[in-house]
Amino acid sequence: MDEVPSVTLALFQMWIVGASVLVIVTMYALEKFSIEMVSI
Repeated sequence: MDEVPSVTLALFQMWIVGASVLVIVTMYALEKFSIEMVSI
């Protein structure tokens, strides 16, 4: 039973890291896209 919380916590931490990376990549893509649109 002691392993369940640790596994859940690990998955939760992985989800947080994945979400953070996704947000950073999305913001970077939007910024780059907006700059290209302005230059055009």
